[in-house]
Amino acid sequence: MKRSTKTIIQYTIAVGLLLSGIMLTLIGSISRNGKRTMEYVERYIDELSVTTATHVADVFGDKLDTIETMAYLYGQSATGVDEEMLAKVEERSGFDWMRFLTPDGTDHTSDGQTTDVGDREYFLRGMDGSSGMCEVLKSRINGEKLIGFYSPVYDKDSISGVLVGFLSAQTVSDILAAEPYDYPADTHILRQDGTDLGAYLSVLDEGSCSLQLMDEPENADGRADMLSAVKAQTSCRFTFHGLTDESVGCVEPIRGTDWSLVQIFPPEAARLVVQAANKDAVRTLIMTLLIFLCFIVFLIISYRKSAQLRSKELARNQINVLMRNVTEDYVYLLDVDLETRKEVPYQLDAGADMDYWAEGQEYNRGLVCFASTYVAEYDRARFMEHMNLTTLTEVLKQQKDFYIEYDAVVRGQTRRFQEKCTISDAEPFVNHMLVSIRDISDSTAQLENDPDQKQKHT
Repeated sequence: MKRSTKTIIQYTIAVGLLLSGIMLTLIGSISRNGKRTMEYVERYIDELSVTTATHVADVFGDKLDTIETMAYLYGQSATGVDEEMLAKVEERSGFDWMRFLTPDGTDHTSDGQTTDVGDREYFLRGMDGSSGMCEVLKSRINGEKLIGFYSPVYDKDSISGVLVGFLSAQTVSDILAAEPYDYPADTHILRQDGTDLGAYLSVLDEGSCSLQLMDEPENADGRADMLSAVKAQTSCRFTFHGLTDESVGCVEPIRGTDWSLVQIFPPEAARLVVQAANKDAVRTLIMTLLIFLCFIVFLIISYRKSAQLRSKELARNQINVLMRNVTEDYVYLLDVDLETRKEVPYQLDAGADMDYWAEGQEYNRGLVCFASTYVAEYDRARFMEHMNLTTLTEVLKQQKDFYIEYDAVVRGQTRRFQEKCTISDAEPFVNHMLVSIRDISDSTAQLENDPDQKQKHT
């Protein structure tokens, strides 16, 4: 403990000297010219646009994974139009609206409304067996502009319809929200032809940074650069004239789509950057001291967290070793947090080669990965039906434990596995589900080869 305290003091002194040097440098260069500030702003907006585009791509990717999973589960649970099932899926899916499209092109909502969407591209692609994203400039149900995610629903080997999840304009706006320097930036999603599919718009100085401002004659060059990059799906920075000052915007392709993110940095924020750069040495000193104090707090917190993580990892390794010694026929244990839906594995059989699919996974995604990798094909549908988290939690409300047996293929050999699922009521694992995977191949074989034992078991 004394050694740790000494180390913290040494780090503090070193950082204090470093920050003192930085402070003197900042005091000597406190007055910055506009050109240098604009160069900084341009670099910042480049990074912000990349970060925002990556965030949007990640969210859309998760939505696509969700609709594919929902389509699979819908096909396992319902045949054709099921408004009650659709309403449940809509409530839990994270989409604003869910639609089921029948093969004749009829769009069914969870509240019983219908319309014809037989000419929509997402319907045609979905019926061809494809999953993907789509845009709807005007919904035939509610007239809104929507971004959708679709996937075919299978009834055995044939497509029985298409499941579509839609995000409203407000939800898309929330996803795009960005406020550099605490000043809202206008952020748009544009199709390759320049059509605006969704936006987060500034609430300050309305109109000063909107996409419509690019239509002004003085911004003709910037608009041409922007539209060219959107069409070619390339990155681009362009300049434009606002109501007060000149500023910049960026185009960044959204990974996994044919769309681009266009982010327009408000001139008012650039002006705030210039003002902030011209503060006197006293404020610089105060800020430097605050940074120093924050670093000391951060250093102490980081050290404690690091110690806690090392302790937890040691305890987990000890649990693994202990369980391997006392439970030879178990190949895996899983701890599933029912609030975050994340899995934490405790591997018992080190030779099972089953460690990659569970660590940090969301349960249903891990379930799909496990089933497609290990569960025998003839048992897979039954396994997925009974082991999805929604079904399990409902079953475990009625009974203490749930068991399922199935064949698994591990390292080229068919094994008989038994899973036990139970809800933990022990601190600190309240609201956790514990899943144990046991290899019962040998006991099953003995039972099959011993008629007397088989008769007694029966």
